[in-house]
Amino acid sequence: TLRHAEIANDHAISIFRYDDGMMAEVSDSFCSVGSENTTEITAEKGSLVQNYGDAVSAKSRSDDGSTCLKWILEDDEGWTLSDDPGVSHQGERIAALAKPLADFLHHRRPALATAEEGRDVLRMLLACYDSNERGQRIKL
Repeated sequence: TLRHAEIANDHAISIFRYDDGMMAEVSDSFCSVGSENTTEITAEKGSLVQNYGDAVSAKSRSDDGSTCLKWILEDDEGWTLSDDPGVSHQGERIAALAKPLADFLHHRRPALATAEEGRDVLRMLLACYDSNERGQRIKL
């Protein structure tokens, strides 16, 4: 907890190292008063950047026509810009989750992830909490 004593884990950084040598870093913060970049994926053959996708970034969104989502692959000459306008506030992002969930529950769309993938993500999240409490690395 960095900023708000009443909010446990208001800032977190997790690093996952896989058996094949791949590493993933996840950083999450509820301490910022403003931000643009909410998701950045950087890999060997490309990168993806999402802007204005959470409470802090949507709140501080400027009207300069910034792109919500863009990506570049290693052979591209420049960034590919998505025409997705993103969200203007956190409530809009959360409300947008309801229809896909309802459609899935009513068998109108496939699942976004398998039960096994959901279990694995939950195990990773719980390992992060465990690591924080113990102050040591956790092996899954």
